[in-house]
Amino acid sequence: MSDKARNGWCERFAGGFGYDISISPRVSKRARILCVKEMMSGRREYCVPTAIKGGITAAAVPFGEGQPLFGLEDFMRLSDITGDDLTEELTELLLFGGLDYTGERGDLILVLGSRKAREYRVPEAARLYREGRAERLLLTGGKRQALYDMRPEYEVMLETAVGLGVPKERILTEDKSLNTAENMSFSREVIERELPLCRRIILVTTAYHMRRSLLLAEKHMAGYEFIPCPVQRGSTARDNWRLSEKGRRTARKECMKLAKYARNGWIDNSEL
Repeated sequence: MSDKARNGWCERFAGGFGYDISISPRVSKRARILCVKEMMSGRREYCVPTAIKGGITAAAVPFGEGQPLFGLEDFMRLSDITGDDLTEELTELLLFGGLDYTGERGDLILVLGSRKAREYRVPEAARLYREGRAERLLLTGGKRQALYDMRPEYEVMLETAVGLGVPKERILTEDKSLNTAENMSFSREVIERELPLCRRIILVTTAYHMRRSLLLAEKHMAGYEFIPCPVQRGSTARDNWRLSEKGRRTARKECMKLAKYARNGWIDNSEL
């Protein structure tokens, strides 16, 4: 199907659901399908699927409620975002749009370390392992946390994963990284050494952290395919971040990090 025909089909379909839709000519077939799935789910008043580079590429809003956030000609980049741009709608789209996990299998589950990784991220990774989504885990994080009696993140994550039923021999660890970018760089070294045939990686991190993590992964781990598996827990999950001052503050801070990283060249400056 041509781009013109596919765009026309999406517009007619959206009309059946009472939506105006705006789609970039560069939107992939997968992105269009995700857009339609979002509308059919009824969970959102708009939809923004993800295409290459984790960029936002399509939007839909109910009829009579204004124009789509980004039209065919109205592009901006991550680096253009300022605090004045951060409506609730844009914040949600930046952090959560098109990043739902849909059950794909991978060669490896990569779990990013954090202060609360053992509470949120490791249990999700253990669940994926038990369901057969991948046969190996990689736990990354060398930062020593006061919450863990100054033990490094990976060590506590390993202890937690084994306690949740993941065999220790199926777990790899990375013990040098102190931030998300280093998580990726040092994890690549481990994967190249221990799993040279690995190609598809299920990435597990907290939901609001997923967009930045994916963009950093694409920067530092080019050549691998990443499958996002965001953990919807804590005060800044997709369904609750608007409900508390802490959630809104964390979400806003994360969006501004995306803009800063793009301006500094730490991640690709994706189009919105």
